[in-house]
Order: sequence, then C-alpha cells, then structure tokens
Amino acid sequence: MNDRGSIKWTAMMLPEHVEYLRKKKKEAQKISKPVIDNQQFDYMEQQLQYATINNSNIIITYYNDGEIQTITCQTSNIKVTKEYLQLNIGNGTIELPVNNLLNIESE
Repeated sequence: MNDRGSIKWTAMMLPEHVEYLRKKKKEAQKISKPVIDNQQFDYMEQQLQYATINNSNIIITYYNDGEIQTITCQTSNIKVTKEYLQLNIGNGTIELPVNNLLNIESE
C-alpha cells in the first residue's frame, strides 16, 4: 500500500490551513545561528584582503533568518564598515551584518 501522507488531505483543507501548515514546516526547518570564533573572523578578513589585492571573486556564506545562504560577488563591489559588509549586486545593494558572516572564500 502506497500512502501519500498529508498530500491526500490537502484537497479537503482550506487554503488558510494549507498556508499555516507550510509556514509551520518552514519554521521547523530553521536552524540556530552558528557561533564563529575569533580565528574564523581573522581567516575571513585575510580572505577578503587577498581577494581585494588580486581583484578576484569571493564566496560569502552568511546566516539569515534561520537559514545558511551563499552569495558570490566581486571584491570591487564590496564596501566594508565596522558593522556591515555592503555588496553592490546588479541594481541593488545588500547589507550583511558582520556578525552574521559565517565564511568568506576567495575563488
């Protein structure tokens, strides 16, 4: 017997119930923010400096609202402040809080 689980019941549910269940499932998949030590921050700073000197791309891994996300950009499009890393991507600017950065790797 092949049971389709909750799929077979969604046709009989109101759209509000389906949306609520999707929201709860997404919330359950969120993770807590990893702790980064000073050595890792030093390593990320070195990688950023290396990429800036060589004008290469960097891959930034960061924590955002319960998820780990990755973005790739060129170092010429980055402005570093004390609290934020500003990335100029396309037509917009993304500000990543420094305390949400998890890893920086140069390509």
